[in-house]
Amino acid sequence: MGGLVAAPLAVAGGVAGATVGAVGGVLGAPPPGGMTSDEQKAQILAQLSGLQPGPQYDATFVNASLQGHQEALAIHGSYAESGEDPALRRIARGALPLIRLHISQLSQMQRMMGAPQG
Repeated sequence: MGGLVAAPLAVAGGVAGATVGAVGGVLGAPPPGGMTSDEQKAQILAQLSGLQPGPQYDATFVNASLQGHQEALAIHGSYAESGEDPALRRIARGALPLIRLHISQLSQMQRMMGAPQG
């Protein structure tokens, strides 16, 4: 895998964070773990910036990505089931297959790296 860069995290994190924040805001859900999405992203970026490119960086990147996708799946799944706005329920329902695909791909990456699955 060798040395994933921080740019994909910033882009993916921004998109996922905006999605989670928007849907979470609609749901009125508190941020996971009591931290805001911005605080979580800052913490992950700080952790990644302290690592040299290589296996540890890659594992940290994949683990953070997997965690974010699992949170997105929970939020979208919940809203798809019981959200108040029918249009937003359809959007949440439509996002679920792609989120599940990404979780599968990230889990496969973890297995390829020999990391425990998260």
